[in-house]
Amino acid sequence: MIRIGTTFPLVALFWLGLDLAPLVAQEWPEYFVEPRSDPHSMLRGPGFYLSMTKLILTAVTVLFWVRTADWVHRDTAIYGERTKLV
Repeated sequence: MIRIGTTFPLVALFWLGLDLAPLVAQEWPEYFVEPRSDPHSMLRGPGFYLSMTKLILTAVTVLFWVRTADWVHRDTAIYGERTKLV
């Protein structure tokens, strides 16, 4: 519904002949590439693109989730017959 609410006014403005290009068009930023002897070599960054903090937090979250799922599985195996879950 949001797409219709935003698209319809833009299409109406387009059909009315209003120029929306300055509102949406932007210039490409300058990008300097050093000349290299090998045309197939790639420009590489400094590295360290992965956050160790985020990786550790994700690993801890996954381990917590696996531990919780295992606990639910064991609890269901023990008490499932009484609650008709199995």
